[in-house]
Amino acid sequence: MEPMEPQVVRTGESVPGLIVNVAMQCLDELLAADHVAFVELVRHCRDHNHALAREYLERIRAVARPLLLDTDRVHDLMRHVVISGTEGDGLDMRLVDPRMPNQGDAPPPA
Repeated sequence: MEPMEPQVVRTGESVPGLIVNVAMQCLDELLAADHVAFVELVRHCRDHNHALAREYLERIRAVARPLLLDTDRVHDLMRHVVISGTEGDGLDMRLVDPRMPNQGDAPPPA
C-alpha cells in the first residue's frame, strides 16, 4: 500500500494512509506518556466545545505535536483518525484500528 493511498476510517472520512499512521503513532506515544492528556485530547476531538487545559495542551505539544496545527487546534483529518482510533470513555479509553473493516484485505468470498 502506498503511503498516500486513502484509507476510509470509521467516521467514513477518507484519510491518506500516511496521516493515519502518523496519528496512530502519536496517539500510542501520548497514551504511554500521559493517559490523562490522551483522554483530554480524545474528548476535545469528540466535542469541539471541550477546551484543552494548558497543562494538557503543553503535554500534547511535547509528545504528539503532529496532531496539532500551529493554532493548537487538531486538524480535521487528524480528528477523524483520533475519533476512529479510540473507543471507550474516560480512563477506560483505548486505541483500536481506525480503519473501516476489510480495508486492504481480500474481498469476501462470493
